[in-house]
Amino acid sequence: MMNRTILIHLSTLSSCFLLVLFGMDATCLAQKTLAWKLPKGRILRVQIDQTTKMKLDGLPPSKAAMSSNTTQQKTEMTWTVLDVLEDKSARIEQAVTRIVFEMQSPGLTFVIDTNDKKPLTGVAATMASSFNSIAGTRFVVSTKPSGEIIEWSVPDETKKKWIEEKGGLSESGMKELSMNSTMQLPEIPIRVGDDWQQKYELEMQALGNFSVTTTYQYLGEEVVNGVTLDKIRAATTLRSANVEEKAGIKLNRQESLGTIWFNNQIGCIDHSEFHQDIAMDVLQAGMEIKQVANQDLKIRFIANP
Repeated sequence: MMNRTILIHLSTLSSCFLLVLFGMDATCLAQKTLAWKLPKGRILRVQIDQTTKMKLDGLPPSKAAMSSNTTQQKTEMTWTVLDVLEDKSARIEQAVTRIVFEMQSPGLTFVIDTNDKKPLTGVAATMASSFNSIAGTRFVVSTKPSGEIIEWSVPDETKKKWIEEKGGLSESGMKELSMNSTMQLPEIPIRVGDDWQQKYELEMQALGNFSVTTTYQYLGEEVVNGVTLDKIRAATTLRSANVEEKAGIKLNRQESLGTIWFNNQIGCIDHSEFHQDIAMDVLQAGMEIKQVANQDLKIRFIANP
């Protein structure tokens, strides 16, 4: 049970992390200016498809059937531009509208849909609590044209929901994720091949503190389905600060490598693709369990006119 809960927290973390990471304004890239066009009233629909394959070594014989599984998660979000000020900063409401999670393993198969209110039992009910703490939440961010978040707020109903559902991210953790994880680009033009780096700290209730480092590199233009897009490479590493103390976990490796395609004509990310590897040792009931997870994630942004 604990292993699956840990995976959910890390999966949620990576999903939330990758979402906000590429969601804000961009500026100069490769002798040209990349910029989000965020007029008041614009709505962005964000679709996330995530597939995770997990393997556990060290389980007792009675749980051998649970040593491997595949999960698929679909997350839907909407971003609504509430206002644009004279300095071109924008106030954006971000809302998680739905999560669908499917577990497939030799000993356990089920589907969780946050839009389906029918009661669940056992492992499904436990995992559904984590997803229900996220689905339906809303918060508002104010961003500079560069993409830097200058203000973050969360409605009282979302705070209440987090408390009742006991989700994996604390309020401070969600704020750090939003405030520090936007893709902030250099404010001067850069050339193809140039890179830049961003670092921040992330707090999670169940797992402790993490140090996150992302290195970006501009790769130039690419024509996709007849549309010229700007291509950006992103490599992210996650390092634990006090995870061993909080949850009996040794995070051995976490690496994420992906590509973002930005549509500068309409001022919006078109899509992105990532592959992530997580390897850790989990100490449970006096046993050390080795856990390896491989994750593929695709994100698509759909903008209204």
